[in-house]
Amino acid sequence: MITAKHPVRGPFASCSSGHYYVTKSAATSVFELQLRPYGWEFGAFDMPGDSGVTCAPIQDNGHDVGFASMSWYRLPSGRYEVIGYVA
Repeated sequence: MITAKHPVRGPFASCSSGHYYVTKSAATSVFELQLRPYGWEFGAFDMPGDSGVTCAPIQDNGHDVGFASMSWYRLPSGRYEVIGYVA
């Protein structure tokens, strides 16, 4: 379980600040890089359309250890602003 003071929380959230991504999958790849040192990865989730919010499972060997709140918005430039927080 990911606690309130877990060290992944800060680096994960920092992927949001001031970063704009060419695609949503490019963004999720960057966020997932913050999970890998702990042996975690995203479970299946979807980010349909140009904007929205979803809850992405964070898994360790197929078992949920936490969730990430992910929101996205496609800017007029075509890039995506993606905000993620570990819960």
